[in-house]
Amino acid sequence: MSAFHFNYQSRPADVTMKLDDWRRIARHVLPKWRHSLQLVFCIVMSAALAVVPGLMMRDVFDQAIPQHSLPLLFALVGGMVGASLAGNLLGVWQSQIATRLGQSVIFDIRSQMYARLQQQSLRFYTHTRSAEALSRLQNDSSSIQGVVSNTLVNLVSNSLTVLAIALVILKLDWRLALVALGILPIFILPTRKVGQARGRIAGRTQEQIAEFNSYVQERLSIGGFLLMRLFGTREVEQQRFEQKAGDIRDSVIQQNMLGRWFLMFITSFASIGPALIYLVGGWQAIAGAISTGTIVAFVTYLGRLYAPASALVNAQVELISATALFRRIFEYLDLPIELPDAQPAVAITHPRGELRFEHVSLAYDAGGRKVLDDISFELPPGKMVALVGPSGAGKTSTTYLATRLYDPSAGSVTLDGVDLRSIDFATLARLTASVTQEAIFFNATVKDSLLYAKPDATDAELERACRLAQVHEVIAAMPQGLMTVIGEKGYKLSGGERQRLALARIALRDPKLVILDEATSSLDSQSESLINEALETLLAGRSSLVIAHRLSTIVRADLILVMDQGRIVDRGTHAELLSRGGLYAELCRKQFLGHTS
Repeated sequence: MSAFHFNYQSRPADVTMKLDDWRRIARHVLPKWRHSLQLVFCIVMSAALAVVPGLMMRDVFDQAIPQHSLPLLFALVGGMVGASLAGNLLGVWQSQIATRLGQSVIFDIRSQMYARLQQQSLRFYTHTRSAEALSRLQNDSSSIQGVVSNTLVNLVSNSLTVLAIALVILKLDWRLALVALGILPIFILPTRKVGQARGRIAGRTQEQIAEFNSYVQERLSIGGFLLMRLFGTREVEQQRFEQKAGDIRDSVIQQNMLGRWFLMFITSFASIGPALIYLVGGWQAIAGAISTGTIVAFVTYLGRLYAPASALVNAQVELISATALFRRIFEYLDLPIELPDAQPAVAITHPRGELRFEHVSLAYDAGGRKVLDDISFELPPGKMVALVGPSGAGKTSTTYLATRLYDPSAGSVTLDGVDLRSIDFATLARLTASVTQEAIFFNATVKDSLLYAKPDATDAELERACRLAQVHEVIAAMPQGLMTVIGEKGYKLSGGERQRLALARIALRDPKLVILDEATSSLDSQSESLINEALETLLAGRSSLVIAHRLSTIVRADLILVMDQGRIVDRGTHAELLSRGGLYAELCRKQFLGHTS
């Protein structure tokens, strides 16, 4: 089994954009080539239209007015209005395309992240807070949407606009152009440091948001609410909530104020340019070196030059500060797949439900303590094997391996003679089914909960499965029948009803191998009796691996495995083991004999 190491706490963010980062971003953007081509067209046309009004304004002062030509004046003013209107319309179209592009990229990223998360093993979810995964899937991907649809597009658009205007003003008068362009480096020099600072704050903020979401999700779940209420920790939890929310507030304020101070710095220098043009240009005009129209055109171009230049600097700052977000996204997209699906998979054409463990060992962490050590046994088709032993003996870990929630560190687990690692997950899920002490349900209707096992099941099949599981009458008595919503984790149902609904779901699935962490251990006698009746029918003709908590289950097992400290220390039937004494006889006296049924 491959070692798996993942820490949900992000490493200190390196906010320097590297070539590989740009390549990865481009791989998400370039496939949307239709949107990209439309954006390029809009950007080029907008850059071209940006230089038109200034040239026409120059001609107004240098030709139309001196020549007293009203037709030329009307034509030039009309051209300026038309160019401005066309530029605005292009801007709307560009914004629409950019938004579609950004949303399309985010959709792809979220889909890839979700698929990657679904491919993870149980180990990943025992090492990672669920809210951390949710935060990266939802918040981080949403945060980079603005970078894709606005920042990247504006970076290209403003670059072309600045280049076009720079070329035009150089042609108009190179001396004034040098004055206008000489101020630009003052904008650019602080960009890197400000961007890195905002990147560090942005990365820290996302980590705080992830931690905050995890905290809220746990406390506002049913289990969290009960824990807080029963232990009277409402005030303590309120203080913790306010502390975590306050940390996010302070980080966001710090990030925004850093950007606002930088914007003030840029805006202040933007006012210096026109003043210098009037000074130098006026001096040259007095000397007869340039015309008044050229000065007016230069001032007009400065407004169109410094605005995109300022936006360009801000885009670079935003892009650098977004690096931490991209890195968090890439970290999840690069998650190793510990349990790869079988490629190619071995087909099981005639499933029988024969399970075999051959010298199996398991350690949850590489180099760690073995929770299972040299486990070997065979579960023949249609038979029952019961696992008994003290807490921590390795019973649950054995069932995890039987459904390939983990792969063994050594040895092999086979189903019908095929190593589970050679069976694809869809086939394995179809041939096996598990029922735990705490049945797992989504907040959905009874019908949807059942159809999760077999989406194409007919109403007749649903009814048959519910009758088999002794839950049909309960559902029929519900106000909305099959369309009744059962609540988060099925909490609107009693414990016995949840377990019987879980058995109905298994019956609908019709597996060859059933794995039970016996579902009656914590139920009242009436619920236990109903579930035992359902189990008698459900397990008939199927192989079953059962973690036994009741003597009634142990007695009817074909083979009992006695486990202790990750090893099988004894095996046999109930009578055989009891006659030999030892750990099994001791367990029977302490655990099982007091729970006969």
